[in-house]
Amino acid sequence: MKKTITLLALLSAAALLTARIPDRFVETGLSVGVNGSNSYFGLGDIFTDTIVIDLNQMATDLGDNGLTFNLGLNTSNFTNLNFGPRFKLGFFLNTETFGSSSVPKSFFELAADGNSLNKTYTGDLNILGDVFVEAGGYFGTKISFLNVRFQPALFMPLIHIEKPTASYSFRTNSDGTLYADVKADIPIYSVIPLENADEGVSASEVINKLVASSGLDFSGSASMTLFPRILDVGARVKHLPLIPARLSDRTRLQATYTFNMDDLLGNMDNINDAMNSDEDSSFTSDTKAISVYRPFKFGFNAVYTPFGNPLVSLEPNLDLGVYANVYVDVGLKAKLDLLNIFAVTLSTNYEDMVWKEQLGLMLNLRVLELNFQVGSQSDDFVKSFAGAGLGASLGLKLGF
Repeated sequence: MKKTITLLALLSAAALLTARIPDRFVETGLSVGVNGSNSYFGLGDIFTDTIVIDLNQMATDLGDNGLTFNLGLNTSNFTNLNFGPRFKLGFFLNTETFGSSSVPKSFFELAADGNSLNKTYTGDLNILGDVFVEAGGYFGTKISFLNVRFQPALFMPLIHIEKPTASYSFRTNSDGTLYADVKADIPIYSVIPLENADEGVSASEVINKLVASSGLDFSGSASMTLFPRILDVGARVKHLPLIPARLSDRTRLQATYTFNMDDLLGNMDNINDAMNSDEDSSFTSDTKAISVYRPFKFGFNAVYTPFGNPLVSLEPNLDLGVYANVYVDVGLKAKLDLLNIFAVTLSTNYEDMVWKEQLGLMLNLRVLELNFQVGSQSDDFVKSFAGAGLGASLGLKLGF
């Protein structure tokens, strides 16, 4: 009798594992995500009674990229139709915001150790920034043994920082002379002139300029089952450029500062003549047409279900990205999925040159689905576990 009850319990559990909540036929939803990080300061360094900044330790610990800062904000609005593996259709309107900057390591070495005679300290401040709106759709189907997804999108840049330059140079010579130089040239392109932004612009004018400046790119994926119920593999492409966006309204921030000092000891009688400085800055607007592309990626991913059902899965990925330079994304996500009702994910990713450690939760009540994700991140792998940056996202889906 006990054996019979045990067998029935096992069969019931096996049946439940396959009795998953099906996908909604029609759904609409929205999501928002925000993140920010740096490459050095963790939560423990900031939330203390007294904040201590050890320049010597910073100069030792910082990597070749120096002290970096990243900021991102994304929103999504979408409607999907799901009628089996051969017909999936969706439409979306999204925004993407990304910005990063860095202070060179040599600056902290100079501040910590003081200058060495007859040595020139130089460094570049790297700056990137983009704000995009995208509108598009996707179509998913099954062709033979391949599940494919096609996703063209119009992308419209609101703000784009185009090839900025910012640098400093500092030198002290053994003859007592000193030289310092700071230069910056930051071109900011926008869909409307920034100098007129405070005067108010009509919504129709903004929309017309957005449409006129828009570009077209393509995202897509293909996957196949390599070992049934065990391993699926796939390839994907994101933001493959087809037609570049165009911007012409440019606001240019330019600044220079130079300082030089002759031998101070040899000019004690007239110190003011021994020191000379010059500074100049401008904030101008003009037009110069440029082409704008979104970050492009191409890569591979897999879904491994070691127990032959979707209860537990491992999802590795490897991607090649191009955004100002060429870089590699790599990641691994572990997922516990209870009948598509409740799911927990843990992931570690090196994405867009930032390490991200994330926890995700999903609650699916069929007509309502909530997705929440929170994590710690940083350019530095060790600091990504120490709260040097935080990210969070929240998503809502409604349908039947």
